Amino acid sequence: MTIPVQTDSVASLLEQILAVDKQILDALNATNMLLTKANTIAQETLDSSKRIEVLLGGGEEVSVPTMMKVVYKHVLSQKK
Repeated sequence: MTIPVQTDSVASLLEQILAVDKQILDALNATNMLLTKANTIAQETLDSSKRIEVLLGGGEEVSVPTMMKVVYKHVLSQKK
């Protein structure tokens, strides 16, 4: 980006503003894509958590520490 000087024409200044706006738009689009990806990952994690609850025989009232304890015990039992 160039620094505007007093002798720049209005058209030149408008082009510089447009260029900066395009950079901002590109950054916002990239941020939006990352947020969409993060949202998808969060939704997949929630869905996985719900499937784990069902597999453990619990419902929504089963706490995460309880689920982790059952999973941990299962993993330990598989190593023996």
